[in-house]
Parts: sequence; C-alpha cells; structure tokens
Amino acid sequence: MEAFIIDQLPKTVPFVEHVGVTLTQANAEGGAGSLEQRPEIENHIQSVHAGALFTLAETTAGAELTALVFDRLPSLTIVVSNAEISFTKKARGKISATSEISATRLEMDRALDTTGSVTFGGKVKLANEDGDTVAEVTFSFHARDRNFAEKLVG
Repeated sequence: MEAFIIDQLPKTVPFVEHVGVTLTQANAEGGAGSLEQRPEIENHIQSVHAGALFTLAETTAGAELTALVFDRLPSLTIVVSNAEISFTKKARGKISATSEISATRLEMDRALDTTGSVTFGGKVKLANEDGDTVAEVTFSFHARDRNFAEKLVG
C-alpha cells in the first residue's frame, strides 16, 4: 500500500507533480517527502517559494492521511479546512518534510461512523539539508463520509 500511495498520490494531484514533490514515506505512522530547489519554484530572493513549501507540506500530510484511512477512501471527501505556516529560515536546496496526523484511526472511525464527519489536526516540519527547520505547518482537515446517510437508512 505504501508504495502505491507514494507512486499514485502525485499523479492524482497534477499540481504536486508540477511543483516536484517526491514522497518517501506514506504510512499510518507518518508521511515524508522532499522538494529540490529549482528556478521554476523560486521566489524573488532565490529561495523556495512559499506556495511550493505549502504544497510539500500538504502532500506529505496527505500521504500519511491516505495511508491512515486507505480502505475508506472511496467514500470519503477530505479537505484542508485551515492551515497556518510559520517560516523560520530561508528554504534553499533540498527541503524535506515529515508529517504527524493527530487523530488515530480508531478516533476517526468512531466519528465517521457516528456523525458522518470528523475534523482533526496535523503538523508538518520542513527542514533543509543541514536539518535546520525552515517552516512548520499546522493543518486542520475535515473528512466527510459521502455514504453516511445511506448507511443510516440501510
């Protein structure tokens, strides 16, 4: 499953491939990815553009989240409902990201099976090749089971 997510997630979201995000981990314990600096994703100060950093963070968290609820994905709609990013250092060179979703699968299942939706958080740390943190992102995700009403009736 992990290899499938690493291969297919960027293809499912064309913008991720365009930016150049590479996933290296996608399981229920965490997500990881990286992004190589190149002119197409630089800003006016020759560092990695904030939008590219956000895409790396969102994709990394999305990889972990996909693994966490993989068997339920066909009936779920998952979106970012809020995000906050703190930039701590210019992002130059290869940038790596690691994610941590705050909800467990059990917590998500309980909420989805009871109310049809769940909101939960996640954090992503972005670091340069020296291991220095360049940004930290906090996300809120909202997941909705599109088949919830049918399950209540059935």
